[in-house]
Amino acid sequence: MSEILIDLAGEGRARLRICSDKGDFAVAEVAGAGSCDACDGSGRRVVEREGAVFVQPCSCHAGLDACQRFNAARIPRRLSEKTFDNFMLPSPGDRLGSPLEAAAAAHARVRAFVESYGMPEGALGFVLMGPVGTGKSHLLAATLRVLTLERGVLCRYVEFFHLLSELKEGYSSGKSDMEIIAPLCEVDVLAVDELGKGRGSDWEMYVLDEIISRRYNADKTTLFATNYTDDPRTSLRSRLPQAGTAHARTRGREFVDKVVVETLEDRVGERIYSRLNEMCDFIPCHGPDFRKTGGG
Repeated sequence: MSEILIDLAGEGRARLRICSDKGDFAVAEVAGAGSCDACDGSGRRVVEREGAVFVQPCSCHAGLDACQRFNAARIPRRLSEKTFDNFMLPSPGDRLGSPLEAAAAAHARVRAFVESYGMPEGALGFVLMGPVGTGKSHLLAATLRVLTLERGVLCRYVEFFHLLSELKEGYSSGKSDMEIIAPLCEVDVLAVDELGKGRGSDWEMYVLDEIISRRYNADKTTLFATNYTDDPRTSLRSRLPQAGTAHARTRGREFVDKVVVETLEDRVGERIYSRLNEMCDFIPCHGPDFRKTGGG
């Protein structure tokens, strides 16, 4: 649990608590919630400016709104403390060509997106592409943290593989695809983590295409993170069984691991990849595995 002091888009400042012990998702709450000295719990306060008297929302009320937006984003609990400030960056004394330089470049481009969000030049989303552990999920969570808490933006975070599981569970309770997908199409900013993860079935591609197409047609900002890239030299490598040796045996057939490399376009298909190119900037995410170095 941590306490933070945030600026509320021109509505003063509020002290919030970010909790990671109340379920699957990070939870924000106003620190010291209760009767407010400034407004006596009414949620409004009287201010005087240049001789005129105004009634405006109290910062305590704005803090509650910020918490509601943050909680609605459903940022995973494991990412509750991920911010731009605690992203691992090169130190001033690091040598040129440090592995952290590539991570720093991605960090700078994502921060630039946040700073320009809402402006005409900030209309595009982004796709973070790179190996596991290079801070992609960290940057997604940090982005939504700032947008929900400080910029008043409605956001949602979803891991694509977990979304597929949620859809399957929904079928058993009589829910349709759109009952689950529709809310993802309506938020201002949607962050989709683990793009390309799954079996790549026709149904999975339908779900992804439905979300992307609806957000594309509504001109909504969408962010992605994926281990697949547009370069076979850096894209995710998978191991599949291949006939030919005695390393493993199934029903009389002998197998050996075969390394298969798929680019992002291979993984999501030409149509979806084309939409991504129009909707997003592609940002390489390389560098050390922060999960191994303790920085992720």
